[in-house]
Amino acid sequence: MHFSGEPRETHGIVEQMIRLPPKPRIVAGVLFFGAGTAATIGLWGKGVLWGLTIFMVVVGFLLTLSGISGLFRERHRREFLTSVEEHREEILGAMMEAKRQSRNPIRFLNEKGIHDAEIRGALLEEMNRRLQ
Repeated sequence: MHFSGEPRETHGIVEQMIRLPPKPRIVAGVLFFGAGTAATIGLWGKGVLWGLTIFMVVVGFLLTLSGISGLFRERHRREFLTSVEEHREEILGAMMEAKRQSRNPIRFLNEKGIHDAEIRGALLEEMNRRLQ
């Protein structure tokens, strides 16, 4: 909040672009990069180089890279979810056995490399439901 008591608007266009899903982020990045490059080339011959055009090129490049890495992360997460679903009964059985032996089922999930909060929550809910 600033002195007038109203919240300050801090969400610029770049911040909004970063929050996009990966595919639209790639598209936005390519558009920013293309527009910035075209404007820079167009102004270059006139002896003018604006900071905004260079900024658009850099932001476009970074948005594109960010979108590509987001696609890889999404693909990796989908593969991991598939793997967990294939072994769900086995994992739940081991978790229930750990719980019966007064061991922490979260530690078991850590040992198996399951760190995703959504997956853990679903597995813990299912385990608790079955143990009741």
